[in-house]
Amino acid sequence: FVRSVRVSLIIAHTPPLADKLVLDYSKNDNMDDMYWLADQDPETLTDERLEKWLRGNVETVYHPVCTARMAGSAADGVVDSELRVFGVKGLRIADASVFPNQIAAHTTATVIAIGERASDIILHGKPAI
Repeated sequence: FVRSVRVSLIIAHTPPLADKLVLDYSKNDNMDDMYWLADQDPETLTDERLEKWLRGNVETVYHPVCTARMAGSAADGVVDSELRVFGVKGLRIADASVFPNQIAAHTTATVIAIGERASDIILHGKPAI
């Protein structure tokens, strides 16, 4: 991960992209600043400092999915195809956590579809376990 971020930093500091950025290698040495990395000279920044900054500042911007995956049995997942939680009476889950696998798209449409499916299941009287 450090290597890929370093490559991105080198690209950002190479013309013509660097010509569009305001880069000042001398002013920002506060590693708690989320913008610290932009002010670092890729030629002098050590992997150790880069890794320290990454560990303190990087977070996911993706939507976590598959944490309560849908499956055919409790051994393989958390909910069944009717969105009922295995082993918990009266509880369903209807969000991105029930995806059986990561989708190759934004999660919004799929989450809406799961919500619609949950609504149909509940409205048509299929009781939670």
